[in-house]
Amino acid sequence: MWRARVAILDRDLKTAADEFCRALGSDSRALLPGATPGEQADLIVRLRDLAGMIPEADGGLAYEKALAATGEVSGSVSALRLRAWPVNLAFADLDGAPMAGLIELLMASREVGAQIAQWEPERLVALLGKIGAEVRPMPDGINPAAGPIVTFWELRNNRYMLYVASPSGQVSQRGTLREDTGEPVSLSWGPPVAHPKGGWRVELRGDSGTVRAAVECPAPDGLPVLTTDEGLLARGNAQLRSSQITIWVPNRTAE
Repeated sequence: MWRARVAILDRDLKTAADEFCRALGSDSRALLPGATPGEQADLIVRLRDLAGMIPEADGGLAYEKALAATGEVSGSVSALRLRAWPVNLAFADLDGAPMAGLIELLMASREVGAQIAQWEPERLVALLGKIGAEVRPMPDGINPAAGPIVTFWELRNNRYMLYVASPSGQVSQRGTLREDTGEPVSLSWGPPVAHPKGGWRVELRGDSGTVRAAVECPAPDGLPVLTTDEGLLARGNAQLRSSQITIWVPNRTAE
């Protein structure tokens, strides 16, 4: 638990919550005494207080994730629901599965995921919007049933994560950043491009325009395909803790 306390002092809520959850599930308890219920409760309060002190998007779902890890699943889901506003009824006819899948991933809890999956899609979009998600339109002419598509990338602690979800399923990739080049790179999704034979593609590009990853979104019943550059990023970016969530919706919904 000491790593979680250090991260709290550094005002790094995501790392603090990760270390808290890791300590709760650690096998090291056989060698070191685990945190008492009182110590766990104290850390939860500290995580909650920190979440209220930093920008909402910076903290992500870290506090609720830590709360769920203690077994307080209902309390965690209630806290998430309080953040899921205001809702936009333009998203009411979307398939909520891609958004719910990402929230379950971020929460690292199937129990939370099972409850979140019952939410209205517009509420799922609202919650992701609170942690910085942007809504972008799919290319013109794409079958609305092919969406929404949710894309997520994150750089943190010498590692990267890429995640893509559609109504047909989800794919993800995790890895360690390669050797240091000394050149920081920022990432952003380029414009989506429709394929003549159906489906569409979007590329994740660095500052120089280099393609770092790409998502192929086939027909409505096809699973997205995620491809990456073998050297996705340089370890020189390890201190750049950043992420991006994008919800790609049918053009008529984005208007």
